[in-house]
Amino acid sequence: MRKDSTFTGNKERLVSFPTSISKVYLKGVPGVWPTIPSDVVDLLYHRAKEYASCDFQVKNLQQRLLSLRKEILRIVKDYKEVLGIGSAKDNFDLLVIPRRKVIWNRDLLKESLGVAYSGVVAEKEIRLRISIPVGLKAEELIEAINEALTKLGISREELEQLMISKIDIDVDEKRLEELIRRSQRFKLRAGTKKERIVWAIKAEPFNFKKRI
Repeated sequence: MRKDSTFTGNKERLVSFPTSISKVYLKGVPGVWPTIPSDVVDLLYHRAKEYASCDFQVKNLQQRLLSLRKEILRIVKDYKEVLGIGSAKDNFDLLVIPRRKVIWNRDLLKESLGVAYSGVVAEKEIRLRISIPVGLKAEELIEAINEALTKLGISREELEQLMISKIDIDVDEKRLEELIRRSQRFKLRAGTKKERIVWAIKAEPFNFKKRI
């Protein structure tokens, strides 16, 4: 019977086994010699070599992209009328687009608007993240979500620690501004709205149709 070669996750415990290819080694667990035809070893070697080469290139490119992104954004922020650059000879269009992102504090918004909240805000969905307690299976926990989780032995205090919920909302900003402008009853609490600019850089082939 073939001995199990299950890997426990500690790469330091892996050992190298020589192959028919010079300076090429198979990796495995101690005491379990790989049984694999030489032609398959050869195929694995070439595929692994290509994969590793691509992986190294991708990682290097990711680092280079981060560096280039910072430099491009620095230039565009200094010259706000510029939103990109294109080159017909190099076949690229590069757009640098600022996008406004608003983050709302739902609780503060409810306090600010009171009964008017539902007329301005649409609650879209609830996101839940549940940590699985020791001794329970994921399937058991999922089945129990629609019932009382306390039946599984989880107290209310533990449940609050295990479950993290987030409600996504969609705020009608025009209606909100009109509501605040028309009535002095409504005023947004400090921290209700946070706004920032998110920059997106998009590169695509040069488009001759989009010229002035």
